[in-house]
Amino acid sequence: MKHPTRAFSKQDLYELAWDEIYMGEDKTVAVHISNLRAKLRSHTDDDYIDTVWGIGFRLSP
Repeated sequence: MKHPTRAFSKQDLYELAWDEIYMGEDKTVAVHISNLRAKLRSHTDDDYIDTVWGIGFRLSP
């Protein structure tokens, strides 16, 4: 939330959320993002999380 326009890589998100070293291709972050999007969609039609292909994810502007 401090950097709403910054795109965060899966590695960034993993290390910030779990305080562990990211070990490569892991679906953990993608699954959690998917779950967050589903929960948000149950309350609104707005998209709050954008996928930035080749980089990661960011909050929608």
